[in-house]
Amino acid sequence: MNPAQMDMILRLRQSGIHDIDVLRAFETVPRERYVEPQDFPRAYDEASLLLPCASKLPPPFALAVMMQSAQIRSEHKVLVAGEGSGYLAALCAALSARTYLVQRYQRMLMRARDIFAQTAVSNVTQRHGDGSRGWGGQAPFDRIFLVGNIKTIPGSLINQTAENGHIACVIDGQLTIQSGQNSRVVLPLSMQDFEGGKSKVL
Repeated sequence: MNPAQMDMILRLRQSGIHDIDVLRAFETVPRERYVEPQDFPRAYDEASLLLPCASKLPPPFALAVMMQSAQIRSEHKVLVAGEGSGYLAALCAALSARTYLVQRYQRMLMRARDIFAQTAVSNVTQRHGDGSRGWGGQAPFDRIFLVGNIKTIPGSLINQTAENGHIACVIDGQLTIQSGQNSRVVLPLSMQDFEGGKSKVL
């Protein structure tokens, strides 16, 4: 690890991230590969970084606390929607059997595909589509990450959750874990609003 990455891991620990598997994923996935070149020096800062298509890469803690709260295990099948860089998908792929990523923007899908190829991430499958609709053909999912602030969880994602599965999402500024009919608020968490739909232009 480089010094900036080591500093990020220390900050995550100090902020309450104690899941060894989650920390190991952050140690092994190079965050700097997922940011724009001008942000290389800030890649490991606790900051939201701007990406193409007006997307944003959430701060490390936001993604780490979502992962820790969702309790990903090696046998799980994971769906990631709304995090355009592919960074969260790569983190989940380091912990899970298979990860599926739905991208709203074709440009971001190709960008993530190139990064995965360059960094030997082989267990992420991508699809250009509307993240709020999930990926019905690959359901059910043990863990679903909806990255972005929403008002309510789309019914299609609830229907694609496996028995005993979890949805990790931010509802009105609160990180929430939905399990069947039960929901648990973890902590306040700020994220840009989730964008539904499928872009036909970018």
